[in-house]
Formats: sequence, C-alpha cells, structure tokens
Amino acid sequence: MAKIAFTGLESYLKQLEKLEQNTTDIAKQAVYEGAKVTADAIRSGIEGLRTDGPSAYETKRRETQKKGLQESFGLSPMENDQGFLHVRAGFDGYNSIQTKKYPQGQPNAMIARVFNSGTSFSSKQPFFDRSVRSSKGAAEQKMKEVFETEIKKIVKE
Repeated sequence: MAKIAFTGLESYLKQLEKLEQNTTDIAKQAVYEGAKVTADAIRSGIEGLRTDGPSAYETKRRETQKKGLQESFGLSPMENDQGFLHVRAGFDGYNSIQTKKYPQGQPNAMIARVFNSGTSFSSKQPFFDRSVRSSKGAAEQKMKEVFETEIKKIVKE
C-alpha cells in the first residue's frame, strides 16, 4: 500500500486562515482600485466633450455644463450587498446655470445624460458609455494585480 506524507501542513492551514480572514478587505481594495481606473477614463471622456454651439451663448452654456460635470464627478462609498461589493461612479449636485425650472442650478446627472444620449437640440456624445466599455479590461487587470499582490503579502507573512 502506498504511503503519502505531508510536511508543512500546519503552516499551510495558517496561511489559508489568514487568507480567509482578509478576503473581504482584499476584495474591497481590488474593487476600489478597478473603479479608480474606470473613473479616470470617465474623467478623460468628460474632458473630450465638445462644447461648440450654434452661438457664443450656447458654447459658453455648454462649457459651464461641462465644468459642472468635471467638478461633480466622483465615486460613491463602497457598499456590500450580500457579498457583492459595489462602487458607483456618478455626478452629484447642481451646476451654476440657474433657470426658472432649476432655480438652484441644473442637476449634473441630468446634464451628463444630455451629453451622453443627446436631445433634439444637442448631438449624442456617449462619453460615459464609451469610457466604461474601453476601461473594462484595464480595470479588471488592475483588480487582478491588486488581488494577487495582497495575497502574496499574506502568504509571505
């Protein structure tokens, strides 16, 4: 009958226990780093928005809207929804263009949708969709790198 002997099983079990204790923290860090990559791509997309309009007034208005998007863009705090970690990218607050309908300023989320989807008076510039799609691979790669780096740190301890 064959005999199998394991050496170092105790240290291996200790490493697995450390990994189990730190898995959520490592995953949170990896998800947030991936979200940063996507957020940087979206910021770059905002920079590329065209603001030229049919008149000087409309061009200035669009530049103000673009500035509002740049200032209000950010990532939400991480949420843990039954084991699924979420970080959302979006726009908060209002820009400085006050109208009768929006006395405190236009909602930045609405302006982002206007630029992204277009309207009857504004051409479609899908900066958000394009940025998310183009950064997906880089974000996944960054998450993988962070996850592997953190696991190696724990295993070496």
